[in-house]
Amino acid sequence: MEKNIEEYGRSVNPMFPIHNIDLSNVPIYLFGGDDDLYSAPEDVEWISTTLSNVKNYTSYPGFDHYTFTGMPENALHI
Repeated sequence: MEKNIEEYGRSVNPMFPIHNIDLSNVPIYLFGGDDDLYSAPEDVEWISTTLSNVKNYTSYPGFDHYTFTGMPENALHI
């Protein structure tokens, strides 16, 4: 939170205008986990409806951020 105050002058960072990004030629597939402390399921759900070219969004019960970033071999089981 201190870094956000230093960088943005407030405790939370500002929203990034992702709706302005032209992704019309980029298919996007999102994966999330119900137990993710860094990317809350409701945030991933929101971004899946905000980005223009999301082809699929799947949320996995019991998965967290580390499931995807720290253990890439898990991708073989998705």
